[in-house]
Amino acid sequence: VITSFYLKPEDNKSIAHFQPGQYISIKLEIAGEEFTHIRQYSLSDAPGKDYYRISVKREAGTANPDGVVSNYLHEGVKEGDILKVSAPAGDFVLDTEKNTPVVLLSGGVGLTPMLSMLKTLVEVQPERKVTFIHAAANSNVHALRAEVEQLTSLEHVNSFYFYDSPTEDDWANKRFDVEGYVTQEWMAENLPFQDADFYFCGPVPFMSAINRFLKNLGVSEDRINFEFFGPKGNLEESVKKEPVSV
Repeated sequence: VITSFYLKPEDNKSIAHFQPGQYISIKLEIAGEEFTHIRQYSLSDAPGKDYYRISVKREAGTANPDGVVSNYLHEGVKEGDILKVSAPAGDFVLDTEKNTPVVLLSGGVGLTPMLSMLKTLVEVQPERKVTFIHAAANSNVHALRAEVEQLTSLEHVNSFYFYDSPTEDDWANKRFDVEGYVTQEWMAENLPFQDADFYFCGPVPFMSAINRFLKNLGVSEDRINFEFFGPKGNLEESVKKEPVSV
């Protein structure tokens, strides 16, 4: 469902630096398509490497038309192919000047910028307390879990997994912490609220719920950070209901 692509410069020169949480744009001219396609994908690894990594969800089998670009990347792009990409951009970035606890919340493929942030925190601020929360349907679509578990085994990093449709194998092997969705009640009981900074990304209903929960629990605006493609106010006007499956 989600595949990672490692992108290195064709000329072997250095890549531009980026901040955890930023994205790159990919420009594609796909055979049979009338128009050029441009898509933005969050970088899913920490800065300082000799590559950019994106982790792309294949949009297929939904009520909407299959994703042209995501399916092309999954089916048509091979090792050694050349892709046109932009420099990293975006203002949804981790603040590494602070030492306060950090809570990272993600739904579905929204975990990609969260993983970049988590890796960066472990590398450059190993003493900073981090809570990593991820919501998915089940382990069949839970991407990059092994990477997260390597990091959440550290003393200052905790993780929680929410599955709304766990499989029998998930139950048998205790692959998740909570069945269902992230709720305001659970957050109130399990997260540090006095001084933590919150970052979240995922489907709009997921983000709308998390944003509402945080405000209900008294978290100030300056400690709430999210990735949303559109004006920030749009999130508060979006669907106000519990998160859907992600």
